[in-house]
Amino acid sequence: MNTQYTRYAFIITLASSAILAATTALAADFRGPIATQGKALITASDQARFIVRGVALASNNHNKDLLGDSEHDYFAQKILPRLLELNVNAVRVYSVDLSQGHDATMNLLKQNGIYALIGMASEQVNVNRVDPNYSITLRERITDVIDAFSGYENILGYSVGNEVVFPGNIYDYVTNIESPPECSTQRECIERAVNLEKHDASVIKAVIRDAKAHLQSKGLSTPVGVAMQDSPEASLTPPGLIGTDVVAQYYACGIASERADYIGLNSYRYVPGGPMSSYDGIAQEVAAFPIPVYLTESGAVGNSNNPTTRDWKIVGQNYTRSLLIDNLSGEVGYEFFNEPNNFGLYTEDAGLTETPWGGAQALGSEFAQASTMSVPMPSANPATVDCPTNFNPVVPEPGESIQITVKNYADMRLKVVQNGSPLATLDDAIDGTPSVTAVRVHQSEEVFILNPPNWDLVCNVAAGTLEDGWIVLNNVEWGNSCTTSR
Repeated sequence: MNTQYTRYAFIITLASSAILAATTALAADFRGPIATQGKALITASDQARFIVRGVALASNNHNKDLLGDSEHDYFAQKILPRLLELNVNAVRVYSVDLSQGHDATMNLLKQNGIYALIGMASEQVNVNRVDPNYSITLRERITDVIDAFSGYENILGYSVGNEVVFPGNIYDYVTNIESPPECSTQRECIERAVNLEKHDASVIKAVIRDAKAHLQSKGLSTPVGVAMQDSPEASLTPPGLIGTDVVAQYYACGIASERADYIGLNSYRYVPGGPMSSYDGIAQEVAAFPIPVYLTESGAVGNSNNPTTRDWKIVGQNYTRSLLIDNLSGEVGYEFFNEPNNFGLYTEDAGLTETPWGGAQALGSEFAQASTMSVPMPSANPATVDCPTNFNPVVPEPGESIQITVKNYADMRLKVVQNGSPLATLDDAIDGTPSVTAVRVHQSEEVFILNPPNWDLVCNVAAGTLEDGWIVLNNVEWGNSCTTSR
């Protein structure tokens, strides 16, 4: 995850009178910030149960932040009318661009009673499931996202990762891709994969803890959680891998300041025409959790190369069946725009044409009916859940962040790097006078000064060497240790 902003007031003018009418009609739906109460999501202003009626919102142009101010006109004129047709109360975005503001679209969503679930990772900064590290860059990305969005009341929550713990993918990596291989027998490879799962999960839980602490420092209690692949331990091949049902228990256990505020599951157990009991297994798996659970992706299409039109008939079960009412808080339909996997509701064309298999009208109808239903609080709210005995890695403490000064004597621009993440650019020296750059680094990790584009080593400083306020100089023969001074 990597990576803050003056808020501006916008007068939002919508071109379509139909949009204006719908906006006015739905404005009363916004009931203040979202909070958690036991196993329920609630609106803090009236303590009423909140059930998610959402859609996953991402563009095929994955560099495009659809909540960004640069996309406001497109959002208002094209996307918003479709969201109103779908009768959603939430959108999920997987990443945001912190180089721009988000006032215009976030305010537009609020006016229409729509909340946003914000993904905190970026394409450049995230938890790499096969090489997980809790870098300073990752921590800074988390706090930067919170700083950028903390002024908005219509945040459904923050998601610190999406399907990071993916047992099958990890096992495939250690058996077929990892080079040099670190396992040779199936038993060794299962152990290697499980160790990576544990490392992934511990980093995710550390991010959750630190994101919650940063929100608390700002006087906020916005829910922080994680979106997970739905892969129960019983369904995994080969046996011995740890399923995400166990990992979810790990996220939900422990003291309140460390555990997730909610669990999101990307689940496709219901297929068109399937039984209305398709979510029962999930509800039973999370019944002991003391926190809300909802589906952060849903809506199977069968064979994605020959998709079956989705009927979305199971949506109403979250509002009518006691098992689901007690244990699930709604779902996010996957996904708004069609991609090559053919899960989209609409084609990303000028008219946002409905796909023949997405079932947009069916989803809108189900959400419309659901929006009129009142859902009671869960009948039971466990205080805690035990941590899994076979999956309880220690949550890593954040490495201490210190500020150092780097003097660059080279007549070229260089980079300060930790854990593979560039932290700062060093301007080139001028006429032998070094440039001077302040940079925050992880005290417990090795610091590198590298020369892009080939990333040749200029010099390095061993982990644990530096202290706050120290100076690092690269006035050495390249490839050696940097010079340091107090």
